Amino acid sequence: VGKHSLSGVFVKPDIIHKGCGERMEFEIYSLFRECAQLKGILALKFRPATNEDLTFMEQFKKGEHKYLAIFSSHLTPKTKTRTGVDLSDFSRFHIFSQNSTEGQMYRVRPRPDPKRPKDTVWMSKSHIEKESLSSSRDWIETGTGSLGKVYLEIIRCDGLVDLGKNLNGLTADRTDAFVCAVFEDSYVVTDTITNCLSPRWMPWSRRAFIMNIAHPTSLLSLGVFDYDFLSWDNHDPVGRVTVGVNNLPHDTTCVLTYALYTSARVQKRVKRGTITIRIRVKYHDCQRTVLEALEVPVPIYINCQRT
Repeated sequence: VGKHSLSGVFVKPDIIHKGCGERMEFEIYSLFRECAQLKGILALKFRPATNEDLTFMEQFKKGEHKYLAIFSSHLTPKTKTRTGVDLSDFSRFHIFSQNSTEGQMYRVRPRPDPKRPKDTVWMSKSHIEKESLSSSRDWIETGTGSLGKVYLEIIRCDGLVDLGKNLNGLTADRTDAFVCAVFEDSYVVTDTITNCLSPRWMPWSRRAFIMNIAHPTSLLSLGVFDYDFLSWDNHDPVGRVTVGVNNLPHDTTCVLTYALYTSARVQKRVKRGTITIRIRVKYHDCQRTVLEALEVPVPIYINCQRT
């Protein structure tokens, strides 16, 4: 509360000490009767200081700070937005490349390999390309179908359009890409790769999904978006593509690259980048699958914002 403040909030010390980065809302109280009708909330976040925070404050007190932001490897604890995008490992102000005795090195995003953290913070371009094609470690299974399964891995995107914005007019920011996949009643989202027009999803990141099949003619829709940190539910679309999984060979792993467009209905379309996936479709009973293809699929509705 400052000298000329008209309102404020009460925060108990134990709430501050126990804070782990979660958003908390406090009701604003009025300091004067004349402002009693003014109501609202103040949203705050508390978390323990990291080593980077302490270093920054020491430099700040000595007048040695040279940057407009803290180069931090930790912003918030693991939390999810309404779109399901994990915010735990985002850093808006990382240095993304550096020179070394091995040549140009790039910071691995969204995070290093938990099993090899020291060896995978920085990697060469060729090493990143090789690692991105390795088998995924963690798979997320969704959907209620019983005909078979679609095994989907998001490998990379290339040449995405730059939808980045300037932060306060000071810092140039490129597209923060994440991929959303929709198949029947399955809706999944990858990790976000910040500030990159050719992102690679590593095998230890969230990129691998198992979707249960209810009807053999169902389509797989893939959308690439630019994550908007200033708005939790208004991410800018980069491009989309639809994959007919019924055209893929049974129980065969395919690595496929598709061009991204804003719409499938526009004649004069402009390519907005490419997406590469690894996919395998496996049916439990091929005879039953053929018979089910003769039936009309059950409509499935996905709740989304109308544009």
